Amino acid sequence: MTEIDFDAVERRIRLIGSDSVLAASFAARHPTLITAMSDLLAAAPVAGVPTFSRAACPALQDIAALQFTVFDNWMLSQRGNRWGGNVKVYTSAPVKDWKKPSWSANVALWPVADATKKAMGLQSPKLKNPISNETVELVREVVNTNETDFVGILCHKHPAEGTFFHDQHVLGISVDGARVTGGFMYSPECGLFLPPFVTEDARGDALSGKAVAMSRYSDLDAMSDWATSSERICIK
Repeated sequence: MTEIDFDAVERRIRLIGSDSVLAASFAARHPTLITAMSDLLAAAPVAGVPTFSRAACPALQDIAALQFTVFDNWMLSQRGNRWGGNVKVYTSAPVKDWKKPSWSANVALWPVADATKKAMGLQSPKLKNPISNETVELVREVVNTNETDFVGILCHKHPAEGTFFHDQHVLGISVDGARVTGGFMYSPECGLFLPPFVTEDARGDALSGKAVAMSRYSDLDAMSDWATSSERICIK
């Protein structure tokens, strides 16, 4: 049996991964290998390396629970985007492991006055994963039609892939001083105004670290004590 030089394989993959054109060509020529590698990572994730998925947020009717946490990045220093967040989606209940959501993504929230320009900048061909025209237009529509203060595009970050922005996945929040007063999330199959924000987690403990607000949604009776409200107001 021929012994495989995995060090050489790793060097080759890193070289291909550093160029988006080479990566796309490799994926097109070896789809079975890409699927096998994805299955391997899903079955046994490498410690310390976040999983990466280009999958869209599940459809609203398939969501058992959705949690959005807002972070105030100025708690330590007033640099960069003040507001950011993380979305966790669970598609089955009862949830057996809250640390393993079915889908998750992060967001950096821009002041609404800057959002369209920021989004357009993410179309640069120099980026490994430039965003689509449809995503830019959705941000522009949100800026022009929604009463919100900060807007961002949901994304994943991965050591090998860089930052991948999910197509037409936009989230916004409204704030009053340092208090989050409302928010919405939109994706191709999931659009809703987020339930009221609270400053405690589902156990009733105060949020810690940079986390300052949380909205938890579920329309299941069994999750009523977990959700910050059972009311569902669909955007579409």
